Amino acid sequence: MRLRLGELVAGAGALVLLIATFLDWYTPSGRGEGLSAWSAFTIVDLLLGLVIVLGLAVLAFQRVGRGPALPVALEVVTTTLALATTLLVLYRILNQPGPNDAIGVSAGAYLGLLAAAAVFYGSWKALSDERPRPADPPPPEAARRPTPPRS
Repeated sequence: MRLRLGELVAGAGALVLLIATFLDWYTPSGRGEGLSAWSAFTIVDLLLGLVIVLGLAVLAFQRVGRGPALPVALEVVTTTLALATTLLVLYRILNQPGPNDAIGVSAGAYLGLLAAAAVFYGSWKALSDERPRPADPPPPEAARRPTPPRS
């Protein structure tokens, strides 16, 4: 298996974040139905979608990748965007869209915060793990040739 703990955490966090975006994040008072992340946000939901795709890409490209360049580049971008998204979701939990007394925060927002933080932690952990992947073959040994005869 080629996957390390960081890639697994980032991929699992991305899957949980995908599920969390369809749950209720906010419940307006006076309305029976809540608002999901897709209906409550205009820009943050795009960042959430991008972090979901990048978290799954970290997992996929590490699994099928032949070299370290593309997975490392994805981990750098994912770490940066997942941190920014985690901070934005935290801000939106503390300062809800609309008047704070008219809108309540639902469980989906907290699950989304934890999942975005998991994508950040997993991609950061994968980025900082410099051990070779377990399935990488050892480098080939140089072929020994006999010494040419002297003339």
